[in-house]
Amino acid sequence: MNPQQGREIELHVVMANSINISCIVFFTCFLIVCYSLKAASHSHDGREEKTGEAISFYHSVKISTLLSQEDSCKPPKLGEKRGPALKVEHRYGPCSKHKLKNAETPTHFEILQRDDDRVKWIRSRFGRTAKSENKRTAAVEVGEGKTTTTLPAQSGGSIGSANYIVTVGLGTPENNLSLVFDTAGLIGLGRNKLSIVSQIASKYGRYFSYCLPSTTSSYGYLKFGKGSLDSTVMYTSLLRNPEAPSFYFLTLQAIGVGGKKLSISPSVLHGGGTMIDSGTVITRLPPAAYSALRSAFRKGMSKYPRAPALSILDTCYDFTRYNTIYVPKISLYYGDGAVMDLGIPGILFMQSISQACLAFAGNSAASDIGIIGNVQQQTFNIIYDVDGGKLGFGSGGCS
Repeated sequence: MNPQQGREIELHVVMANSINISCIVFFTCFLIVCYSLKAASHSHDGREEKTGEAISFYHSVKISTLLSQEDSCKPPKLGEKRGPALKVEHRYGPCSKHKLKNAETPTHFEILQRDDDRVKWIRSRFGRTAKSENKRTAAVEVGEGKTTTTLPAQSGGSIGSANYIVTVGLGTPENNLSLVFDTAGLIGLGRNKLSIVSQIASKYGRYFSYCLPSTTSSYGYLKFGKGSLDSTVMYTSLLRNPEAPSFYFLTLQAIGVGGKKLSISPSVLHGGGTMIDSGTVITRLPPAAYSALRSAFRKGMSKYPRAPALSILDTCYDFTRYNTIYVPKISLYYGDGAVMDLGIPGILFMQSISQACLAFAGNSAASDIGIIGNVQQQTFNIIYDVDGGKLGFGSGGCS
């Protein structure tokens, strides 16, 4: 082989190596671009690379389902036959046939502001005697005919959003009245002697159950007396608080986010018990407990852009660029092993797609009473066995 041939062979080898390197670089770049496009696509429609065990701790939610508005009333999907019961309707929804004339639907901000007023009223009740509570009455303006009647109620019981109503037939001839549904207010479901629960105890016992609908276009129920057994119901002990003897309390032991219980001292949650109230909208937690919940939730939602706060709700998100989102599951653990695994209606308070907020708020002081609000109670069959000293939660009570 002469020198010229050797140089030609070396040149061919160099060219071949260059081509191979170029192919490798091109193929690598191609894979990177494909992966980036896939990631961008997933980011745009809200899907995440969650597989196996991790995905089981998140709710997969289509954005189109978050703000579905219906102009007509749809019967609820009940988990079982509930028997005779009173309808619990959203005051401003299409199911409400007796809403007040000229009543304008409040904005989400107004609902939250009224809710804050209600919580302040509840706090003011602590320390008052049972005797003073039992003497309260209220004149209520109800229905389109603006009929008035006097009912046993606690002063200020209608303070708040009053977003659920129940229609009751009273008197002879019967007159249908639409009353605020409230375990501490006008419908009189509290423990005091003048409450409806106490007055009909001889017939039904001090036992009632209800389910609050998650949408304005459906309705729930209020039922007195024991019905058929529900295998999904878990019970926790009812507590008494001597400072507020008419209210119902339970022991909130822990909170879980994304499948993990938060590190919260038992003394933070247990002090005095946690009140459960159908008239309060947003659940209130002690500051330390709320801080832990908020931090864990924000971590699980870190890929989504934040939105401005909405009144008392400080953890909000903008989902306008997404078709599907993943939201960490939240569970409330009570005494005696009872657990509430919250659905999306109990986790997100929807102002709009661009402002969806964590539906919990923190108390101003550690000494303020914690409250389980009606947003977290939605769709559950809530059972009050007052004489038995226990309260039950069953999933799938209504839709």
